[in-house]
Amino acid sequence: MVAPAGTPRDIVQKLNVQINAALNSVELKKRLTTEGAVAMPETPEVFTQLIVSEIDRWQPVISSGRVKAD
Repeated sequence: MVAPAGTPRDIVQKLNVQINAALNSVELKKRLTTEGAVAMPETPEVFTQLIVSEIDRWQPVISSGRVKAD
């Protein structure tokens, strides 16, 4: 889950608490497993680091492949 840039920190924290609670529920974990997904409840900071690392990881592939978003 992401929020728009500039979302107040207290709102991000409230959303994070609620989303993590849902991701830790037995019912949602079971549903996600059925769909082939894995719940990864984390802090906003850890999620930001993941996004940055994925951009760094895939940027060369996108650039060399001349991939463009439609």
